[in-house]
Amino acid sequence: MVAALARSASVLDEPRYLDAARAAADFVRTRMQTPDGRLFHCWCGGESAVMGNLDDYAFSIWGLIELYEAGFAARDLRSALDLQRIVTDRFRDPEGGFFFTPDDGEELLTRLKEGHDGAVPSGNAVTLMNLIRLGRMTGDPRMEEEAAALIRAFAASVRRLPSAHAQWLVALEMLAATSREVVIAGRPESADTRELIDVVRRCRSPRPVLLFRPEGETVPEIGELEPFTREMKTINGRAAAYVCSGFSCKQPVTDPRELAASLAEGGKDEDQQRR
Repeated sequence: MVAALARSASVLDEPRYLDAARAAADFVRTRMQTPDGRLFHCWCGGESAVMGNLDDYAFSIWGLIELYEAGFAARDLRSALDLQRIVTDRFRDPEGGFFFTPDDGEELLTRLKEGHDGAVPSGNAVTLMNLIRLGRMTGDPRMEEEAAALIRAFAASVRRLPSAHAQWLVALEMLAATSREVVIAGRPESADTRELIDVVRRCRSPRPVLLFRPEGETVPEIGELEPFTREMKTINGRAAAYVCSGFSCKQPVTDPRELAASLAEGGKDEDQQRR
């Protein structure tokens, strides 16, 4: 629900959806997490119960990533990274993929490791997408390496029956595409900042990762999570957009039309590579 609300807030520019997404995420933080950050599976009658499974983590992380890109609160990205570390520590199978239950969960005859989509996408497929996006947001190549290992673990199943692995195909398209990250440096409420952000949000294929480096903060929290954004600043007092790919960034632009042209050029390059 957080992911759907946050994404709707971005696409429709509807503040009410963003507020609802934040409220839902805050509910999870305050009511459905242990002091050490572990998730519970359910909440009823004022009490949380049952330790969370892979799907609980995967969808929560997805929601937090979307929430960050909708509202640019660094704590949302930090929460997503913290939960992903728990997934890696507690759910990963050394032979590849992620189990449905944690390594310290209820003792079972066998720990399932599901790959195909059902009524909702597979937790492993959503985790693949999360790893790709978080890796590109933070500039941490280890996450994309982990994503590559994850798809290798399920490659035979995906190849055998693609129609049962729709979410895998969405993530695979993202993994195959050249990474594109756009960092907007500016004041949060200024019109020129909003214009640049809107250009990035209208870009659909391939969808770039969107980051925001707020101007005016002495030590922006986002710089701790994404070190490569620390030196990105406004240009002559105007909001600036830095388009990056493969850990290399172009010269910043302040004109929304120049940003749109740069993103369109990147999209054409992707189309040529696919052909």
